[in-house]
Amino acid sequence: MIYSDFSILVNTTDSFSDCWHPFFRLFKEYWPDYNGKIYLNTETKEFKYEGLNIIPVKNNLINKPWSECLQYAINQIEDKHFIYMQEDYFLHSKVNHNSVLELYDLFKNDNFGCLHLTDQCTKGPFNINTVNENLWEIKKGADYRASTQAAFWRKESILEIIRPWESGWDFEKFGTIRSCKSTSKIMCVNQDVY
Repeated sequence: MIYSDFSILVNTTDSFSDCWHPFFRLFKEYWPDYNGKIYLNTETKEFKYEGLNIIPVKNNLINKPWSECLQYAINQIEDKHFIYMQEDYFLHSKVNHNSVLELYDLFKNDNFGCLHLTDQCTKGPFNINTVNENLWEIKKGADYRASTQAAFWRKESILEIIRPWESGWDFEKFGTIRSCKSTSKIMCVNQDVY
């Protein structure tokens, strides 16, 4: 069996453990083709779901800032790339696995820092004349260029803009500002198509 060469990071806390069973039940139902590692960023708890390779991070960072916990989890990921998700991103229809793989190939081969996978990240402005008609570049100066919505991230690109003392909201605001100093492109799917 060929395993996915990207991981998934589900960012959560022990206090939201009631979301884990429905999240992974829906994940297994609607994305049955995914066969890679799923890192579950928790403080102390573990969780298993049959047929899924869930790796509990167990960061032991109780009552620490959101970004410190996220930074710790990212450093535990063995792969260079991952999809960021949160425990309340409940899938509600079948994931087109082949489309995700095609987007991943574009992300990986063009050395993007981030590729947002939904239309929930930003409202632009965008550069729509990019390497592929299915992708838009999020221009520097756009709000939520760095966001906590589902996205492919290159580990070094997100670690470059994280500051361990920040909340998730701070990360979106100030991480967006810091992302403008990076040479890595921040992309999103074509919001007219997806």
